[in-house]
Amino acid sequence: MIPDLPKLTTEAVRRTIALLFGPFRWSVWLRLALVGFLAGQISFSCSANLPSDLGEVLQNRDKQAQTSTTQAPAPGSEQLKEELPLTYRQVREGLDRFAVWRARNGFLFWGILGLALLFFFGLTALFLWLNARFSFVLIEMLTSGVVSIGEPFRRNGAVGNSYFQLLLALAVLSSGGMLAWMGGMGRFLLSLWAATPDLPAERFLVEHWPIFLGNFGLFLLWILAAVGIGFFAGQLVVPVMFARRRPVWLVLPEAFKLLAGRIRAVALYVLWLILLNFVLGMAFFLLMIGFIILAVIGIVILAGAAALVSALPTPLQWIFGIIGVLLLVALAFLLWGAGVLIQVPLVAAFKILNLRFLEDLEPGYRFFPAPADGAPEPPVVH
Repeated sequence: MIPDLPKLTTEAVRRTIALLFGPFRWSVWLRLALVGFLAGQISFSCSANLPSDLGEVLQNRDKQAQTSTTQAPAPGSEQLKEELPLTYRQVREGLDRFAVWRARNGFLFWGILGLALLFFFGLTALFLWLNARFSFVLIEMLTSGVVSIGEPFRRNGAVGNSYFQLLLALAVLSSGGMLAWMGGMGRFLLSLWAATPDLPAERFLVEHWPIFLGNFGLFLLWILAAVGIGFFAGQLVVPVMFARRRPVWLVLPEAFKLLAGRIRAVALYVLWLILLNFVLGMAFFLLMIGFIILAVIGIVILAGAAALVSALPTPLQWIFGIIGVLLLVALAFLLWGAGVLIQVPLVAAFKILNLRFLEDLEPGYRFFPAPADGAPEPPVVH
């Protein structure tokens, strides 16, 4: 039996509206936003910023291009040396110089590398641990209707720590495999390049494009595998652990059995999620166009206000300038807050849909009270 996905989606939306707007409380939204962020479901970054030095790099490149068209560098000059094509000899010389420096400063090199790795893996482990613990806190909030953090965090400690073991093992295997692959492929490419030490890098890339294309394909497969494992863990393993209250290593066989026995229903569920995300993406695209139109109108208004303020005495210009800057900062903060909070109902609705889908897929799971139960009650734990 395949669950009725449109019906389940409508029910998820109704439950989300009842949780967030019946009645509306800021504390509920803020707690769900915090828990969703710690569970890895909500991003506090609402924009993708380019590197701050990108414009400077492009400007310097344009200036160099203009200079090269007007002034031809003399043979043997430094500029001509910098524009020489990169060859294996130059790469080998750089690697040899680095090896000499590392031999002379071995303690410093390994100390810095060790501290960097310790900081990176420590921060990654902390993030994964919070992600694991708060994934169960989020489910308990949505299923019980009680939006609290402290007690659910303690109550789900055992299953959260067990799920953290799985996340940590996957992270170690993934990063270790990626580093081993990159290191081995780098050595192979250098050995291949060494046969023609004076061949420029561009020519080397062109002549051996199948190797680079194959590596790019393997990288895409690695990304798809990571997405698939993440979907399996978040959509199946975590809810089953929450329902069974068992360690992850005992739940994994049950989750694999559920996936294998209901593969058609799960595939339709994945396609349904893709469709929903596409529709929401189009809606956000239209919303972005509206924001752009409002921004253009605001710029026009600010330009007119600046023209009026320029006719005022200098002290008043300073006062109005400060007020304008404060208004812009407040507007930016409001837009950022709206971008974060708008994710709350989406995360809640999608997770509720996930839980209701599993309830209809396997009658043994129970996350929400039955329709005839009346008042909300904590989820039934099997």
